[in-house]
Amino acid sequence: FRIAMLVSGGLAMVAAAYYGWRWVYGVMALLALLGAGVSCWVPETGLVKPSKSLLLDLRKAFARTPGQSYLYVISRLRALAEQFIPRFFWVMAFILLYKFGEAFGTALSTSFLLRVGHFSLVQIGLTYKTCGLAATIGGGFIGAIAYRYGSLRVLLIIFGLCQALSLAWYIPIAAGNHALVLMMTAVIFEAGCAGMATTVFVSFLMRLCHGSYVATQFALLAALAAIGRIVTGPMAAWVIAKVGWVNYYGLSMLICLPALAIIVILWRHPVFNDATTKAKLKLI
Repeated sequence: FRIAMLVSGGLAMVAAAYYGWRWVYGVMALLALLGAGVSCWVPETGLVKPSKSLLLDLRKAFARTPGQSYLYVISRLRALAEQFIPRFFWVMAFILLYKFGEAFGTALSTSFLLRVGHFSLVQIGLTYKTCGLAATIGGGFIGAIAYRYGSLRVLLIIFGLCQALSLAWYIPIAAGNHALVLMMTAVIFEAGCAGMATTVFVSFLMRLCHGSYVATQFALLAALAAIGRIVTGPMAAWVIAKVGWVNYYGLSMLICLPALAIIVILWRHPVFNDATTKAKLKLI
């Protein structure tokens, strides 16, 4: 999966600098067809035959009417809400906002580096796409180790602040400093901090899910957290047109702060209870 991201990101941009985008998209389309063809020929091994009870549950699930499916989702949401009342809306606001600032600040990063930083496709492909991917993976490992031994609420605050401060590295580029070293530093620092924050944040989402409804509840929570990445592109373009790139990155840093304030407000809430974290880790 990560190799595919590297090929479709960094390698594609480097190839486009020499051969053009038409050739690059043609090759990527052939690779997609190759992957689809290979999947048809791969033998199915190690599959466990589903039990009769599982097949019965699946039949019931597919037999639901649209109204019954709606009630099913509502029941899972209700089970999730009952865990956090009366702080349910605070928790949902935190989930929505924690990655919102980072998503807002990086929504147009490639366009920024090309049009404002005046970096070439080769430079962006080798640094922003390749080094950034490596930094994200490394940040994920650091976040996992820190979560194993650290306090959840403290780590969410620390990595949230790092996530906000990492956007400050783009301000000198927006102000006119187009040094390649500065761009590499900004990309690596931002991607690494995002990797650490994402690891701890996903662990937090998993803690919210009840054992009986993990799949449905995690899907709903992940969808709520992903709203930022869906809506920030058009918002970012409009803001940049109004205030410019420098103020845009400053605003992105400020947008990261409300989620951290919610952690402080809910500091003693069970959802951020470190004792619960340690208890769950003993089961791993």
